[in-house]
Amino acid sequence: MFSVNRFFLLTIIFGGNVLAEEKYGANAGVFTESAIFERLSHFKDAGLVNELNTVDQAMIADGIYRMFHGGEEGIADGYALWKNRLATEMVNNATKHLPPTQGPSHFVLTAHEELPKFFPSIKAPKEDGYSCRGGSHSIDDISNAMYNWHRALCAQKEDPAWNGVYDPAYMPQQMALTTGFMCIVACDCNERPACSLQNFAIDANNAQLARDTLCEFIQWGEVDFSQINSDTEALAILSAPLTDDLCDCKTAN
Repeated sequence: MFSVNRFFLLTIIFGGNVLAEEKYGANAGVFTESAIFERLSHFKDAGLVNELNTVDQAMIADGIYRMFHGGEEGIADGYALWKNRLATEMVNNATKHLPPTQGPSHFVLTAHEELPKFFPSIKAPKEDGYSCRGGSHSIDDISNAMYNWHRALCAQKEDPAWNGVYDPAYMPQQMALTTGFMCIVACDCNERPACSLQNFAIDANNAQLARDTLCEFIQWGEVDFSQINSDTEALAILSAPLTDDLCDCKTAN
């Protein structure tokens, strides 16, 4: 997580790059160039350097995919990476091979050029078991991830769950992506055929509203995803309040 001064410095750096903003910033919503740097550098330097489970890998790839597609209608389908293991591996491997983050502009501009080559099409991937009920994603890994995302969005600074290190998802791009992660799981575990997440990233107000609504529907301290005990049905029940009014999970035709 960046200090406030560094984050503002990055905003100035990218905000002053008129050519980059004109080429890549149109209709980006909360995913400005500085916001992309904040998340993408975190994924590269703090996430993908570790041995990750398939859930974390899929959501990193999903976050990258949604950031670079901004709010494009029909593109940011929630299952595009979650159920597509091959695309997840390709996007994450390409991210690992981006230039060092010490050169912020070079890093982000290269990402714009290289990463879209590995993004999946909007056509639904062949089902290969990577889903809430498919078995390839561990239900315990999904539950632990839901707990961590829920804490990042909803737990207050004084909550003991932070163990003294308060690291919330409070920036607009963080709220948009993390709320989307929880919606993907909620929709999938409740057997909805699709979910669309682009509205969370329209602007900072929409990202904040999505976060606030999630925390209202499943309140921290009352819902504990870490207590699922490998029970897929229990996970579906706890996440069900998100499926309609917030996540807009699609129903079968």
